[in-house]
Amino acid sequence: MAKISFNNDKYFTKENKIINTIENNKIDENNCLKLLPKEEKGKEVFLRKYCLIGAPNVGKTSIIHRFVYKKNPDLNNSLFERVHFKSFIYDNQIYDCKFGDTKGYETDKIVSYKYPYLCDGYFLVYSIDNRQSFELLPKLYEKILDKFDNTNIPVIVVGNKNDFNNTNRVVSLKEGAIMAKKFNNSPFLECNAFNEHLVNTIFEVMIYHDNKIRNLDTIQKNIFDECRIF
Repeated sequence: MAKISFNNDKYFTKENKIINTIENNKIDENNCLKLLPKEEKGKEVFLRKYCLIGAPNVGKTSIIHRFVYKKNPDLNNSLFERVHFKSFIYDNQIYDCKFGDTKGYETDKIVSYKYPYLCDGYFLVYSIDNRQSFELLPKLYEKILDKFDNTNIPVIVVGNKNDFNNTNRVVSLKEGAIMAKKFNNSPFLECNAFNEHLVNTIFEVMIYHDNKIRNLDTIQKNIFDECRIF
């Protein structure tokens, strides 16, 4: 199964810079902080934008921080950045990704916020110890579909706060899988942002799922079957 290879020590793209190819063994110095190794010379960079949406306090910010910064966010800091950037290699392809961290939605009314509607894929996040956050997902999914001409949009359902003991679980694994199936047979996984359990995997599955929809030939066929949970 293909894994994400983190390369922030090799290159890091600054905010709002569009890069299509890597040439002359480096990205333009105005756009980057680190040189690329020789083996990355001339490779195409895939630009992607993804968004995490869901109810408040389900762990969207924690998931992003664990993936991008490898640490938990400072919960005492209310001024979280809403956009995060991560460059990495997946299946020998370079991806330069932008992640939108939306505010929580307590009702089906999505506020006027640009990232839910300008993304290549969406993580619908709920907490397994909060049924209300789970029941909100269909309404959020409908709002996403309202902005597109078809239903073939990369969506992943993510149940957060799986602490293995499941002492506070109110949404079963089976319920999560059934819900994801209703969303055009979308992938479904549970993770734990606090201890990083399966956090990387949900992003690997998103890249795979997005590539599959785009009909790219550079993906491995087995990751979806191995990562999907029923």
